Amino acid sequence: MIAPNKVLTKESRVNLERNTQKLVTGTDVYETVADFVGAAGARPWAHSLLRPMPSRTCKEAGINVHACPCSLWDGGSTKSRIAWK
Repeated sequence: MIAPNKVLTKESRVNLERNTQKLVTGTDVYETVADFVGAAGARPWAHSLLRPMPSRTCKEAGINVHACPCSLWDGGSTKSRIAWK
């Protein structure tokens, strides 16, 4: 994500850098844009990349098991590296 320097604080820069290694969804990106204009927080399931994000699984992020980037494609069957119970 590229953001103008004038809208980023030192803290939000640090959070953006840390969040590059987190599982992010489209709703998280939407929440980040909303955060830029001061409208964040309306979607409790989404996390702004400008703020600390929790580490989470695909299931916790609401990502279908078939779309989960944590899954592996192996000869026509999806084998997950995470447990979905």
